[in-house]
Amino acid sequence: MPSRDLRSRTSDPRISRSRTPKKKKHPFLIILLLAAAVMLIIINRRSASEGTKNSYFAKDEDLTKRTDDIRALLKKQDGWTVKDNIRIIYANYKDQLTEDPEAGIKRDQRVQNEFAEALAAKEPSVCVIGWHSSILSGYSNSTTPGYDNGSFRSLPYSSFWLKSYRYGSSYLPSEGTGLGVRFTLYEFEYYDMTTQEIADAKAQIDAEAQSILSCVPSGADLWQKARIIHDELIARLSYDHDFEDHCHDLYGALVKHNTVCEGYALAFQYLMDKAGESCNVIVNDWDNATDSSHAWNELIGVFGDDRYIDVTWDDMDYADENGVPYVLYDYFGITLDELNSIDAHNVAHTTQVSWGTEPPNNFNYYRHEGYELSEFDANAIADVFREQYESGANCLTVRFSSPEAFTQATAYLSDGNTLYPLLSNVGYSGKLWYVFNDITYTCTFGLGEYTEN
Repeated sequence: MPSRDLRSRTSDPRISRSRTPKKKKHPFLIILLLAAAVMLIIINRRSASEGTKNSYFAKDEDLTKRTDDIRALLKKQDGWTVKDNIRIIYANYKDQLTEDPEAGIKRDQRVQNEFAEALAAKEPSVCVIGWHSSILSGYSNSTTPGYDNGSFRSLPYSSFWLKSYRYGSSYLPSEGTGLGVRFTLYEFEYYDMTTQEIADAKAQIDAEAQSILSCVPSGADLWQKARIIHDELIARLSYDHDFEDHCHDLYGALVKHNTVCEGYALAFQYLMDKAGESCNVIVNDWDNATDSSHAWNELIGVFGDDRYIDVTWDDMDYADENGVPYVLYDYFGITLDELNSIDAHNVAHTTQVSWGTEPPNNFNYYRHEGYELSEFDANAIADVFREQYESGANCLTVRFSSPEAFTQATAYLSDGNTLYPLLSNVGYSGKLWYVFNDITYTCTFGLGEYTEN
């Protein structure tokens, strides 16, 4: 994925406060301080008796008291343009804010809405701040408010009038309470689009989305919706190697049909949402060595681990002699373990959740369709290929559940003395090309000569 012009990270400074010299305490002042301490104890006990079960829950009014400190710290960030009227969005983590999950979900939605409002108004910068506790399990000082939320992270990409952005995070430590404040500053550069031009572009996006969704039959389940949207995007989109305007957003993907991985992933999420299904955009950490990053999707509500789809890597950008695109399924329903083996896929920001006790539903394309073999068997491969060829597919593909079976299969299928008799038995004797994927253990043969799609 190409770099954005402005994308960067700031350092994460630790802020220490200067302390004023101690003054001599007078007896009457000590009495007043003791009285105040007694009152605080009474208030704290009363609060506990009224239902506060966790002393580390943070409230809005406590957070806003530190706004001036944060503004002052923001102004010290070298190379950043920060205005006094910068929009500040409060984003307490839901389990630090309340024990009511529904209230936390509503807060998350409010944060997303405020962020979207800032982008709609073409505001130059936004600061998202929230409590951060180093003593609460499950959080570390590197956590950024909203950073792990797929919907929140996709907002800059869905706002297609946004040309580029950068962000950086800092941490304002606590003073002995265990609660510090983490804030993330965003700065934006926008395309020169009028309100009417943006409205027209939205209408074009909606029209293309409707065209794709019309291919989804009534009553389709989650797997069918994902498969059809995956295939339609591959048929319509091309990877933008020149990184033209809008290559990162919905307009580039669904209107110009020329995009990069962000556009593929965002379009897939957008269409799945329109189809009534939940889906996240996952963006991995920036790789300074390659000056790149990558985006793919995570499906929500899939039991089992094979819930990740990478439309970009399934698109070869080639079609057969009849103009029908070649569609791969190597990355349709892959697991976390497989992601860990794939270049450019960092799983640190995926949703780590338990999906309950229901058995896996074989969301992976090959298992779902019966095209995965547990061991090498030439006759079984021929049966899979024959079923695909007779259905009119322009690719013959099979997956193996073990590296040993995959190794045996590739040796067999790469030898013309064994491959061509097998294909002849299937019914095909023309030209072909092939891809052997040693990460997903798949073997794919494209039928005919390919041309750029």
